[in-house]
Amino acid sequence: MVRHENFIKTLEKHRDDQTLFYTQEVDDEVVEHIRKNAQIEGGARKGNIVYAEKIPYMTKKFLHETDEKMKQYYYCHCGWVREALKTGEVKVPSKFCDCSAGYYKNQWDVILDQPVEVEVIETILNGDSRCLFAIHLPNDVVKIADKE
Repeated sequence: MVRHENFIKTLEKHRDDQTLFYTQEVDDEVVEHIRKNAQIEGGARKGNIVYAEKIPYMTKKFLHETDEKMKQYYYCHCGWVREALKTGEVKVPSKFCDCSAGYYKNQWDVILDQPVEVEVIETILNGDSRCLFAIHLPNDVVKIADKE
């Protein structure tokens, strides 16, 4: 929860300073979208799994887009996938999203100082509206967290 709250503060600073968060404009609507979803940039734990979702690549455009193909385009961080979605010339297999799972795996391996398993639960490449990842926490970590 702390990570999510810190991320919101970062976005609020970009909004207030009228600076870009990487490549995207941040306004009240973007901040509120992130605030409503604790899984974005932080994750939400249920038992031994943390469910995490990335912020859309271009959140403001994602929120206003009505065409589903373009909505997926604005959601995805991967330039190769975005281009394939935009042109429709190539079908990218959902296995490609293992790269994003590796993004979370690397973070959690370092945080916990031990390897974790990360699984792709939802992906826009399968027609889902978002990409959702399950970070499987080791039992010893869950036991410690539940005691606190």
